[in-house]
Amino acid sequence: MKSNYLLPFFNLRFCSRLFPVMAFSMLISFSAHAQTIFSRFDFNHYPLTHASIGPNGTSVDADAVTNGIGAFISNHCENSKGLDLVVPNSFSIFDQPEFGMTFNFQRDESFARFFDRGNMSFYISGGILFIKYATTGPGGLPVVNGPFPTNFTLSNDNTFREYTFIYTQADGLARVLVGGNQIWSFDGPDGAALNWSGASTAAIGGIMDGNCNGRAVLDYAYFFLPSNNLPVEYGYLEANAARHQVDINWNITQQENNQYFEIQRSQDGIDFQGIGSIEGAGSSKEDQDYTFTDYSPGQGVNFYRIIQHDLDGKSSSSPVIRANFSGSLQAGDLVLYPNPAVESFRLKEEGAQDWDKVEVISLDGKVMRVWDYQTMQVQGGSYPVADLATGYYQVVLSNRTQLQTHGLVKAN
Repeated sequence: MKSNYLLPFFNLRFCSRLFPVMAFSMLISFSAHAQTIFSRFDFNHYPLTHASIGPNGTSVDADAVTNGIGAFISNHCENSKGLDLVVPNSFSIFDQPEFGMTFNFQRDESFARFFDRGNMSFYISGGILFIKYATTGPGGLPVVNGPFPTNFTLSNDNTFREYTFIYTQADGLARVLVGGNQIWSFDGPDGAALNWSGASTAAIGGIMDGNCNGRAVLDYAYFFLPSNNLPVEYGYLEANAARHQVDINWNITQQENNQYFEIQRSQDGIDFQGIGSIEGAGSSKEDQDYTFTDYSPGQGVNFYRIIQHDLDGKSSSSPVIRANFSGSLQAGDLVLYPNPAVESFRLKEEGAQDWDKVEVISLDGKVMRVWDYQTMQVQGGSYPVADLATGYYQVVLSNRTQLQTHGLVKAN
């Protein structure tokens, strides 16, 4: 397993004590069919038109709200009421010859529309999942396929499930999956591209009000290109909160030309900052497991994503995942904050420790700063790092019998 290399002396993750913790973690599983995500909405913060990947929406229903988990309608519920998020076709991002989309949704009604654009519709009618799409036929004319009933009835059990549609051009195969399991398929002509003639903006979340019961109905939605030519293919991606830290784990089933992964964190799901990086494996068709430990998460929900960087300078983003951190300090615990640090950092400790010195060490082992711990704490406990170059460092506290190491990100 590839580990967080901010801690080359030892990995604190494996020597931390075990405590019960109330925490929320998130796991994203990827099918063997790789995905390039070009648009994603998480619906867990305002504005609901904000996209974590791709162009922002231009409008949403005035009564659409979020409870931090997902979106729903708060007032004026009626048969035609919905989130009605409108997404522009900026740079023709939706005009793809092959296409995939996923919605994490829980059913409260018998009718809902996930997606509408041109001749493509993914929706629920009478509690049953339907799909309609168009391909390009002779003379470039659209050939409308469907609407097809998948004969899958959504359970009304207040449980979120992923509903996915994928069309691949090479084999002309259309598929619908629920929770990662295929429940319907239609095999059309090989090589037929999707046809988007007459289509402009995309609509997400029509007729989706949840009867104004206050429960989230749509957690997230994302759109992707089902391509097998990605530099990396994810097996899974997860964030797990513990008492002291959040562990981000992911699996790569194969990678090509992969230089490194950059791990980014956000407190609001909008503005992300790098908190560390892990070296990639170049080109490999073997499964690789990676883990990165965030020792300075904020209280509450933390958002994470992985930016993969190629050797040729290109990059791609993973979906955004989140973990709800509710850890608390106990005797002997020490936290470094803020992290990333711009001007300085502080050390917050539960219970006095007789440390002798504090050192900042670069990843190549060079000692960049040394302070007397007791003197610095008496003077206010602020450790200046403004003149350090941006990058990743270790902060090492030591005395004659103990050593404790924390990762530090120096930012501008």
